[in-house]
Amino acid sequence: MISSVVRKKKRLFYYTGHCEIVGGDVKYLFELLQNMDSHQFDITICADKNKEFSRKIAIDFPEFASQVKYLETAPKLFHQNFLERYYIYLSQKQTGFLFKVFNWKVKGKNLFQAVNFLYTYASFKYLRCHFRNFFVFHKLFADKHKDVDIVHFNNGGYPGKLAGWATIVMAHFFGIKKIIMTVHNEPVERRWYRVSDFLLDYSVAKYCDDILVPSSVIKQQLINLRRLPSDKIHVIQCGLKDELLYSDQMIYLKRQKLGLVPEHLVLLIAGNYEDSRKGHHLLLMALSENIKNFPALKLLIAGDGSLQRKQILDELINSLGLESYVEFLGYRTDMHALNSIADVVVVPSTQGEATPYTIKEAARAGRPVITTTAGGCAEAVEHNLSGLLIPANDVSALSDAIRHLLSDSLLRQKMGNRARALFLERFLLDDRIDDVIKIYLNDEKRQVCYDT
Repeated sequence: MISSVVRKKKRLFYYTGHCEIVGGDVKYLFELLQNMDSHQFDITICADKNKEFSRKIAIDFPEFASQVKYLETAPKLFHQNFLERYYIYLSQKQTGFLFKVFNWKVKGKNLFQAVNFLYTYASFKYLRCHFRNFFVFHKLFADKHKDVDIVHFNNGGYPGKLAGWATIVMAHFFGIKKIIMTVHNEPVERRWYRVSDFLLDYSVAKYCDDILVPSSVIKQQLINLRRLPSDKIHVIQCGLKDELLYSDQMIYLKRQKLGLVPEHLVLLIAGNYEDSRKGHHLLLMALSENIKNFPALKLLIAGDGSLQRKQILDELINSLGLESYVEFLGYRTDMHALNSIADVVVVPSTQGEATPYTIKEAARAGRPVITTTAGGCAEAVEHNLSGLLIPANDVSALSDAIRHLLSDSLLRQKMGNRARALFLERFLLDDRIDDVIKIYLNDEKRQVCYDT
């Protein structure tokens, strides 16, 4: 029975902070927004100026493209200081005394990184950035705080986006009732030499009402590495909308469209290959150890990255003799179809991830996954039941896992069926969105009439 209580709509302000690599944190936010009830919530969306973010929103979530307000936060994305520009110039020439000096190794890193680090601190870059961000959000909330009930800062890692600290502090300063932060990746350990780390942790612990994380691993790390209060941290897995399973005929036609024949054994890796954590280089090395046993093997790489990173991967492919076994598909919007035609999906994460969407997308399509124990990957795979778990950065183990699954079609089918069941149990989008909305509504009963 619906209560006669009339309640005004909750007014949500989202700030989503990003680096140059735009990934699952964006997908999380906009799939959440797509499923928010407009009778319950008024929504404002702000983000940093980011050309890559704008491009992907226009492709994947065009209905929101005109609603995003872009802020002049600091540091500016894709901006390089004069030292970085000069080093790129030297790197292109690959000659000269300074180029050799900059590439001297100091504790595993080249000298340029140390010089650039010193320049950054000597120029008070981060201090200037913090002043800029506090000014931006002070001005923003001074104008809007009476129209905001909840501020939700959608962060990638932690500390993550520099402007997040200003978001939280200014929201508190202007008396906004509820402040929420989402953390999608593993946090960096608190650094004793950075005062800003201590100030950020204090602000988050004091002013955030709720901290949402998509993995129990991330929760434990925020407690251990940053000493954030456990009672404020809630594990809510990122969900996906269900899709119909592909029929054999649909799989055949999609494979044909991609130039694949029925004999091909298809591996799929998805994600931005600019991010070395995704493990593309490890998969290529493992692939080279299996082409003799499986001459019809094909690796599809879905996702994009910089030209420089693509050249590095191309050089590795050529050196391993994999030119005819690997195909770059670029950025794709048909991931369910690609997962459906794959025999095995590989997610060889090396570090720092929560529970990647790519594992859930494979499970939704009923495909077995090979992934690692890094971050929260193991929370989406049941070892030997829905897929295989291997140690991170272990090429030999990855090669063996690929060989094991490609050798047994019945095992792949059995694992794929369990993966699909696991997806329906844990990762349906509607269930996970309900969990977030309960946080917004303070777990109040939601059977109420909303005014319009």
